Order: sequence, then C-alpha cells, then structure tokens
Amino acid sequence: MGKVNQSGFTVIEVILFLAITGLLFAVLMVGVGAGINQQRYLDSARAYRALIQDQYAAALSIDNQITNDWGCQTNGVVDQNTPRSNRGTSECVILGKIVQVLPISDGIASVQTSSITGRLKLGISDVQSMTDIDAILAYQPHIADFDKQVTDIDWGSYLMTDEKPRRPSQAVIAILRSPATGLIRVFTSKNSHANSDLADIINVTNASTVLSNCVINDTSVLIPRMLVSVDPRIANADGVRLDGGNNEVCQ
Repeated sequence: MGKVNQSGFTVIEVILFLAITGLLFAVLMVGVGAGINQQRYLDSARAYRALIQDQYAAALSIDNQITNDWGCQTNGVVDQNTPRSNRGTSECVILGKIVQVLPISDGIASVQTSSITGRLKLGISDVQSMTDIDAILAYQPHIADFDKQVTDIDWGSYLMTDEKPRRPSQAVIAILRSPATGLIRVFTSKNSHANSDLADIINVTNASTVLSNCVINDTSVLIPRMLVSVDPRIANADGVRLDGGNNEVCQ
C-alpha cells in the first residue's frame, strides 16, 4: 500500500493565526474608538460655538415670549409678582440675549441662555444722543427669567479658562441691541454673574476684551484642544471663532 501524505495546519500555526488576527482587530478597534472620540469632541466644540452664534441672530430678531402672566417693574425686571400689562403695552423691552457658562454639576457642564430686559429710567425721555453703552445702561438691563434655557455641553466636554492655572469657566457673554443706534454691542466677562442686574457687565473694558475658553474632554487626550473665542469688537456672529486646535494655551 502506498504512503498517504496529509497536509494541513498544525496547532501552533492555528494559535499563531488567531493571535495575530486578534491583535490586528484590537488595534483596529482602538483606532475606531479614537476616531469616534475625536468626532464627538469636535461636535461638542462646534455646538458650543453655534450656541453663542445663535444668540447674535436672536438679539437682532427679538422673539417676545413675555405673556400676560409677567409684569414690568420700574427697574426693568420682568417678573410674575408685578401687576400685569397687556402684551405689547409694557414699558419693559427686550434688549438682547445673554450666555452664561454654569458651574459643572454632577460631571456635566452646561450653558444657560436667556433674554435681557430693561426699562428706561424715570426722568430720561431720549437716548438718541447718548453713546451705545450709556443708552443701554439707561434701560437698566436685567437677566430675564421667562425664557431661560439650559443646554448641556455634549459628550462630556467642559470649558476651562485660557489662563494658567486653568480653572472651570464661568464666562458671561451679553449681546444687546443699542437703543440709541440699533447696532449690536457685545460685552464679555470671565467672572460669573450672581444677580440679574447687568450694570457692572456693561462697560468699555468688557466691550473690548476678547473672551477665550478651552474646550476640554478627558477621553480625547491625544486630540489638540480647541479654543473658542468671542471678540466683542466684532458685532456679528463672525466674532465667535473656533481655532481648530492651533493654539498653545489650551494644550
């Protein structure tokens, strides 16, 4: 009887094949995971920029959401404890929008947006001859309660100041339409604002100081950290910029 030759893989060859295949698959999954994290980080940074930019459009095209349940105080505050006025007849006006970065809570970073209301001070009848800042202050700007909205920053990202040592951002961005000229004026502050009165925010310094925040995500350590900046000297949404990670201060 002739000798029969049998060909095939040995146990060692099969084990080596499975080990190499598993290693390649693991490397592939790491790359896919990194790509997903990078895209999520980019989405969160872009969403924050878009949120701010949307407030410019909202300040230009006012959507009056004040109902007859809300009354107008003499200092410009709109609340539910003041005698009501018929809608459209109130002496309070909507001056613009405000963006406030809230303290991180339960690991979630959030941004609050709301309208800015005001009422012309008693004894002042005309603001046309005033500067934009003086005209805005003459209307006693306050943060409104009737349309406050809180938006979480996506995918676990959060905002830090651009200065070192970095700290969680509590930035304030006020976007108002001047009662004197109708032009958009922007005011920025790195410090949180505890009350509704915005008189201390509306000043020359805050109208010319660029506000920058680093967008941080702890799961995306290999991705260049992006910087979102707001230039108040640019009176439109082009003043809100996302640098794409080309910075040193956030790295």
